[in-house]
Amino acid sequence: MRVSRGEGRQLAAVLAEAQAVRTARKEQELVRIKLDPLEVL
Repeated sequence: MRVSRGEGRQLAAVLAEAQAVRTARKEQELVRIKLDPLEVL
């Protein structure tokens, strides 16, 4: 999923919240969330 830089923080917050809910429910299926850095080296 790609979003503009302006929407990046909002997406990161929503993904963190979703991950917290999954963790609280002790979901067994794995989900990987990876955010790219602001600067590419």
